[in-house]
Amino acid sequence: MQFRGKKSKSWKKLKLHARNKRCHICSYPLRKTAVFIWDIKSQQANQIKCINCLTMYDCEFEITNVGIVREVAYSWD
Repeated sequence: MQFRGKKSKSWKKLKLHARNKRCHICSYPLRKTAVFIWDIKSQQANQIKCINCLTMYDCEFEITNVGIVREVAYSWD
């Protein structure tokens, strides 16, 4: 899907975060696991989502929704 607002400030910030940052929860590089979330009301991309752990980040790279971690802990019996 092509976005109309590729030159908006929020799009540029999200694209920069997706290229250079890692996810806080699963530590995967976001350039491999990021998906841009399009807001229909404001007609711009305003969040990115890590598809590995489903954590969502806003334009300031703050967590808005914590995802589901695949491996919570290991137990040794």
